[in-house]
Amino acid sequence: MYVRPLTKEIEKKAREELNEKPDQREECVRHIRTWIAKEYQLKFRSDGLWLLNFIRGCKFSTQRVKEKFETYLNLKVTAPEIFTHRDPLLAEVQEILNRGPIIPFGTPDKECVLIRWNVLDPDKMIFYDFMKIALMVLDVYMNESDTCMAVGHYAIIDFSG
Repeated sequence: MYVRPLTKEIEKKAREELNEKPDQREECVRHIRTWIAKEYQLKFRSDGLWLLNFIRGCKFSTQRVKEKFETYLNLKVTAPEIFTHRDPLLAEVQEILNRGPIIPFGTPDKECVLIRWNVLDPDKMIFYDFMKIALMVLDVYMNESDTCMAVGHYAIIDFSG
């Protein structure tokens, strides 16, 4: 389930700030998976790291996870333009990505993203497409970074121009 073991410092931070206890991770993930299967007759991601990071974002409060989950599903229904056509190889997505408006970087214990508004042409770009790409980058963090939700991530936004 986990990409790499958390360092002692990150474990401590997760325990103190997120109420995460290593022996309860699996139990909480199992509980939420069972709840999703009972409550929803639809396909929803419930694989390991993605779901664990979703739970971390709620500080291991299963009630908060359920509320956040429902908010997430409502957002997917009310803003389908952000949650559909998410293939990074689509021409309209590639056009935006090639301009470099979102540049992820960091170290093993700090996740960062640089957002550069000045490379986007507001007359040619649909804002929802940019939001879609920003959420796609966040999805990569949720799927591949075991530290992102434990220690947070930094967004540096360049508003020049």
